[in-house]
Amino acid sequence: MRIEFENGKEIWISALEIKENGAIGMQDHLTIVFNKQTAEKYKIGIKNVG
Repeated sequence: MRIEFENGKEIWISALEIKENGAIGMQDHLTIVFNKQTAEKYKIGIKNVG
């Protein structure tokens, strides 16, 4: 998953669930929380998630 921020930066996150007989990609839930003060300080409003 790619998260693009309003300040032009982006991060990539990969989720992987490992089981006894193998692994399955994109199986974990992900929550990202920024408080308003931190978001304003670093100008990290979310522009696009995909």
